[in-house]
Amino acid sequence: MAGTASRRALGPWGGFLTGTAVLIEYAMAPAAIVVIIGGYIESLDLFGITSGWPVYLGFYAVFVGVHLLGVGEALKVTFVITAIAVIALLVFVVTMIPEFSTSNLTEIKPDTARAGASELLPFRLAGGGGADAIKDSDNPLLAAIDAAKGKGSAVGSFVNSVGLAGLVASFLSIIFAYSRQLFALSRSGYLPARCR
Repeated sequence: MAGTASRRALGPWGGFLTGTAVLIEYAMAPAAIVVIIGGYIESLDLFGITSGWPVYLGFYAVFVGVHLLGVGEALKVTFVITAIAVIALLVFVVTMIPEFSTSNLTEIKPDTARAGASELLPFRLAGGGGADAIKDSDNPLLAAIDAAKGKGSAVGSFVNSVGLAGLVASFLSIIFAYSRQLFALSRSGYLPARCR
């Protein structure tokens, strides 16, 4: 993986540093994604969950369990969830195209404390629902649809429900990549053999 290729290009220390940096990234990314998954579940009001920590623990337990069943099973689940997420993104794009206006890009004043902030991009790109509508949201797709179509719209509920699948697919994929990176670093001799 990353350690092997970079070791060939940069030598043993380059391989170690690159492989370790990728391992740290893969260790941190699922934590960030599961927090966002918790935000989506809270906004859907699923299971009456008002705090994200049960979601975090549940997702880690279930999806690490799927990976323990085997790589084939994990990849099948990831493929199905990814296909569902693509459908949600297509629905979002088709729904928001008529709502897009470049004036939504400049509706808030730029944050002068941020380097490179401008009238065009005061925080980040948000053309459909407006930058002000999504700037503090854990769930920006739903916030944009709510701003354009009204809170509680059918398309908003659909995109939010199915968009959760994209986050789950990312979560599954990164857990898989993390395990493979850990194995590769161990096989290359950068980590103890017990990690194999």
